[in-house]
Amino acid sequence: MRGNERGQTLPLICLFMFSLIGMCALVIDLGGAFVAKRQTQAAADAAALAGVSQLQGNWSGAASGMFAKNTLHIAGASETAALTTDLSANDSVTVTVSYDQPTYFAKLFGYQSIHITATARATAQSVVAGNAAPFALFASCNPTVGAVIPIYGGTTPCGQNTSSNVGTIVEPAAGVSAPPSLTCKANGSPAYNTVPAGNVQNVIDGSTPTGTLSVGDCVQTQTGKNPLSIKAGTYLVPIVDDTQQQGHQGDFTVKAFEWVTVTADEQGKVLTATVVGLNDSPPAGITTGKFIPGYLNYLGLTQ
Repeated sequence: MRGNERGQTLPLICLFMFSLIGMCALVIDLGGAFVAKRQTQAAADAAALAGVSQLQGNWSGAASGMFAKNTLHIAGASETAALTTDLSANDSVTVTVSYDQPTYFAKLFGYQSIHITATARATAQSVVAGNAAPFALFASCNPTVGAVIPIYGGTTPCGQNTSSNVGTIVEPAAGVSAPPSLTCKANGSPAYNTVPAGNVQNVIDGSTPTGTLSVGDCVQTQTGKNPLSIKAGTYLVPIVDDTQQQGHQGDFTVKAFEWVTVTADEQGKVLTATVVGLNDSPPAGITTGKFIPGYLNYLGLTQ
């Protein structure tokens, strides 16, 4: 009887190996696809935000450039970008990223690759209720979420050797183009949008929009123009790149936008700004609406 049982372990071993390969395909190939999905989604998010930051300019080039930077390790990924509508016509950039993730063990089951797609939509909105700040924070102060940055009165400045951690944005009168003295470069040349109304260097309580600003724009700031009339509240603030020069009075490129909450001490003589969110996470008390050219914008992912 035992002689008739010889060789029965071979089918069991084959079945076990087949099951083991199947488990490897599940763990390794599907695990790799999960990682690739996260990478493609991150690339789509970044490209959409970059595109909408240049909504009134070369939005397609901005989206494609950011996509290329974020897909260096995803060979063969492709991207499509289009103007779409959310709250008003053509106020959004929607990016779709496609990628075929090669498989290893799953090839034995006839699956050469796993198709992955990721879509992101970023929308330009305007701050229609709340405060749009006419002052900028400097990048050398490392304004990450949760950071508390002194901005006026009896405090040690952060970052560069200067007397202030913020600069008042100096803008021309309504309808006037940028002053020719601007030296920072945005997309190859000084870029500065006209202002719809008023000169905000004299309006620093957040009640007047600072004009259309986008990532990459060139702005001029001045220190010493930050009196205590900056009122407590939550503001949408541009972050400007001051890493290439000493001091905080001059021409700077806008790197990003962040939400900050300004508070004062009991005597109202010391002001601090706490970073409470990135530009895609408006805090309570801020209301955004459809994109209005001429207003400082909220640029956020809406899909």
